[in-house]
Amino acid sequence: MCVCARAYSPLGPGVVFLLCGFACVASERALVVGDSWASYSLQSLQESCDSITEVENRGIAGTTAAQWAARHNCETDSSSQCCQSSKSCSLFDVTFEPGFTYAWVSIGGNDFFEMACSMDVNRLTSVQQSIEQVLADLQFLSANTKIILTGYAVPKGPLTWHPSPACSSITALEPLNAAVKRAAQAWGATFVDVSESMGGNTTHWSQTDFFRDSIHLNAAGYTQLWSTPALQEAFQCVLSNARAAGILISFLMLGFAVL
Repeated sequence: MCVCARAYSPLGPGVVFLLCGFACVASERALVVGDSWASYSLQSLQESCDSITEVENRGIAGTTAAQWAARHNCETDSSSQCCQSSKSCSLFDVTFEPGFTYAWVSIGGNDFFEMACSMDVNRLTSVQQSIEQVLADLQFLSANTKIILTGYAVPKGPLTWHPSPACSSITALEPLNAAVKRAAQAWGATFVDVSESMGGNTTHWSQTDFFRDSIHLNAAGYTQLWSTPALQEAFQCVLSNARAAGILISFLMLGFAVL
């Protein structure tokens, strides 16, 4: 970002200098891991957050928290969903040099659907424990990386593709999001509640314009997701704007007239 100002020279009112100050943005890398919510986000985090200069997207659609927690080995079971691309469900296969400033983790949804959106405490605890294992792996491999979890937004309508009636409730994902939040809190990670980020709540489905199907976001949906104020803050997306403002103020203090 370039902040420009017109500097009036002491040589005379007709002599004007055009100055530009550049807001220095740190080179911040982000790691994206998890399921289809992660995978389908592509590079949208970088596109929506000017402090992020590079995104490594390791998301794999259809994968579960249990698979990521088990560090699934494709050499012993290549038929797994984890092995249908050049990626894998193991953080130990990720190169952590030169390191990542942030990691967005999106897992637990497929585990929840596999158990038919059950609210059984023991089964939800199992999902939470799997998520916690992934967070433990991340902290072991990259202790200085800020880990961010979001859970999932209210769908745009009933999940009619799932045979369980429980999955078609407007509040179906609430128990899952609560488990994700507990896992984040247990490991000191940042949890941002995005359940209502697409316009939905406990009485209204989310806006259809943000979805490619009942639960997966489209490009507009990811733009909407990253614009969530708490996520903007978590990823420090407004950092460069703040620095630009600082440069502008400096110009003004020096007596420059802003264009």
